[in-house]
Amino acid sequence: MHGNRHLTFGRAMGLAQLRADGFCSLRAQRFPGTLFTRPLVWPGGRLLVNAAVLGGGGGWMGSGGLRTEVLAEDLEPIGGLGRDEADIVTGDGTGIVQTWNDDPRAIDSVKGETIRFKFYMDNVDLYSFRAAD
Repeated sequence: MHGNRHLTFGRAMGLAQLRADGFCSLRAQRFPGTLFTRPLVWPGGRLLVNAAVLGGGGGWMGSGGLRTEVLAEDLEPIGGLGRDEADIVTGDGTGIVQTWNDDPRAIDSVKGETIRFKFYMDNVDLYSFRAAD
């Protein structure tokens, strides 16, 4: 109705906000999914993910979640950073720390190496990921 001179009711001004790096996401909702990244040189630090677990699942991670596996250039999992060692990321946040066996610094073992990430997603929106000291 904005701009219609014949209607004088129902006008309002509002504010819409997006989460940081939240314009677009990859969603695995009805079925679990995986995502491979391009090769990248890991700068070091912790792996932070910007994700929102949707819940209500019942898939292989229960009510939903995200796990990250670190792969070498030959696409083989790196010891200690595999899917089975990755702790399930739950909740909703722009800087959730991915850990392996409850150790957020486990990924420091690949600092300076060319790696790929493989994200295992179940009822989750994945917006972005980054390295942080």
